[in-house]
Amino acid sequence: MDYKKYIAEKINVEGVSKDELYDLIALPPNLEMGDYALPCFKFAKVLRKSPVMIAESLKNEISTDDVISEVSAVNGYLNFRFNKVPFVKGVLDKIAEQKAGIIKDGCPVLWCGTDPAAEAVCHRHALCHAAPLYTVPRQTLTVKKADLSGTVFDFDGYTDLSLSLLGLYQADNAANALTALNILNRKISDTVLR
Repeated sequence: MDYKKYIAEKINVEGVSKDELYDLIALPPNLEMGDYALPCFKFAKVLRKSPVMIAESLKNEISTDDVISEVSAVNGYLNFRFNKVPFVKGVLDKIAEQKAGIIKDGCPVLWCGTDPAAEAVCHRHALCHAAPLYTVPRQTLTVKKADLSGTVFDFDGYTDLSLSLLGLYQADNAANALTALNILNRKISDTVLR
């Protein structure tokens, strides 16, 4: 989304075009002020008001919405904060689309994530490539112990598996690997697993 354009469309300043507004909108001098700012100093001569009064007046004309979460006027700047959730979701959707691009015709796909929207993207791409989609059965993963000596966990019928690697995510990684081996019909002896 072009946030500057979105802001410019919401602002009306007599004698100033939307393109001029767009060009004036920038990052604020201090990021604590907001995500973008419109300095109102250039409007003072035309409107015959102080930049502080102009910013305050414009602030009162702009309402928040799904995109703009806050509007404030500080020292002649009209400041905007954005709702970051739609932005982040859009980025995650783009990443999912790009990652799904590695799916090859007929090759199994292992879904290890937790985001339903990203999973839907992978599912759609897998269908297009006639690639079977498998999901790691996370509901069967139970971490029993995680400390400086390592991680002990149960997963998908295996009990008391042990890793000397630190971090709770290590059990997730092992679950991914075990699921992949299962999909490929590669059996590992109990001795090797332990």
